[in-house]
Amino acid sequence: MNRPAGGALAGRVAIVTAGGGRNIGASYSRALAREGAVVLIADLDGDGANEVANEIRAAGGQALGISVDVSKSEQVQAMVDRTIDELGEIGILVNHAGLGASVPLEELTEELWDRAMGVSLRGTYLCIRAVAPSMKRAGWGRIVNTVSRAAYRPGEAAARRGVAAYVANKAGIIGFSRAMAMELGPHGITVNCIAPGVMRTSGNYRELGYDAPPTLAQRQKAAEAEGQVLPPRPGDPEEIAGAMLYLVGPYGNHITGTVMHVNGGSYFPP
Repeated sequence: MNRPAGGALAGRVAIVTAGGGRNIGASYSRALAREGAVVLIADLDGDGANEVANEIRAAGGQALGISVDVSKSEQVQAMVDRTIDELGEIGILVNHAGLGASVPLEELTEELWDRAMGVSLRGTYLCIRAVAPSMKRAGWGRIVNTVSRAAYRPGEAAARRGVAAYVANKAGIIGFSRAMAMELGPHGITVNCIAPGVMRTSGNYRELGYDAPPTLAQRQKAAEAEGQVLPPRPGDPEEIAGAMLYLVGPYGNHITGTVMHVNGGSYFPP
């Protein structure tokens, strides 16, 4: 991991939801640890969270992995209480946990809708509500929520397969984040979002209907159909983690209530 001595986030305690596995969440966890933060990795897959935490510790960092369902308020509060008790006051929260329901409207049951909203939008709300007192006590906090380009413009191919619940919860997170930026700003807390584009991650390209990362020809065809600028390649999770570090680090002190689009030019927000 090659964590530098000290680091820009030395002494900070961070929580990353869905921070296990091998994709963006894990990259968030590793990046924070490289900069000296103590990281609580929360994931529904406790084994995945522990795997990333073990990797961080083996490289000289500090991390703890636990299993958490962020749609359950009691589990979220227990996560926050344990973090404060064992690691210290919380300075950074990265909300990455999310769930889509990629089915057409006629197949979008209330159960699927509620589960998607519960993990993504409700989970973001519960986590921010739970960490806010700790951040207020310190007079400092950084919150970053992962959203999606789809909240602004669902791709035609994805929309045909049905992404209404996914788009709705990501758009809801953006609005909630802006409200929180206004409410928590006087306490020294910033709240921002990151909207990745097409990523080199299995979940992302499968959502787009590919069995493997799309080829240049496939991306060219999709871009032409949807009127997009063709990105040179799918993004890497580490590039999203780099944007997150900017927002939680010293150079992002004066940024709040915004959405950082990290998409290689696949979408230009108005």
